[in-house]
Amino acid sequence: MRIILLVLLLLPCMGCSPNHRGAIKAALAECVSKSKAEMERSPGRSDEDYSDSLEGPISDCMKEKGYAYYSAQPDCDGSYQTTGCFAAHRR
Repeated sequence: MRIILLVLLLLPCMGCSPNHRGAIKAALAECVSKSKAEMERSPGRSDEDYSDSLEGPISDCMKEKGYAYYSAQPDCDGSYQTTGCFAAHRR
């Protein structure tokens, strides 16, 4: 019984492995780069406004790669450009 309980307690950490984090990091870097290439920053546009305009394209790209944005995660700072805000898409 203790082994089953231990496995159940450790199961949520399986998605937090370094390899999984690396995959999210690589996917996010690709999506951010792609979004920035597709949406040029106009002169006079603030950093915050430009960053906010990238949220939709980044989110769409990450969904295509199997990840979803979850702002309630402990490592999420509310930015769509932070790996701590994305996790494998739950179905």
